[in-house]
Amino acid sequence: MSPSMSSIKSPTILLNESNWNQWRTYIRGRLLTKGIWYVMEGMSKNKTRSGETKDDARDRYLSDSNKAYGIIIEGIEANQYQYIEDAQLATEAFTALSNHHEPKSQIDRDAT
Repeated sequence: MSPSMSSIKSPTILLNESNWNQWRTYIRGRLLTKGIWYVMEGMSKNKTRSGETKDDARDRYLSDSNKAYGIIIEGIEANQYQYIEDAQLATEAFTALSNHHEPKSQIDRDAT
C-alpha cells in the first residue's frame, strides 16, 4: 500500500549557524501552508476580512502571530533561542534571526 499525499511529511529543518538561506525558505513555506505568512509581511493588525470587526481582526492577527512565533521556535536549534528571547511577536523574532544570519558586508556575502 502506497502512502497517501497527506501522510507524506517533509523533513523538518532546524535553523543553525550555517543554514539560514535554506531555513528562511523552509519557514516561509511552513507559514504559507498554515495561512499565516501575512503576519510576517507587516499587514495591519486592523485589516478586516469580510464580516469581521476591527477587534476581531486584531484578535485574529495576534493569534496568528503567536502561531507563527511558535512555528519559528519549533524550527530553530536551542543555540538560536538567544537571538529571539526579547521578541514579543513573530515578526520581531524573524527580524532578530535575520539580523544575526544575513550577511552584512561583501566579505560576509562572499563567504556564504
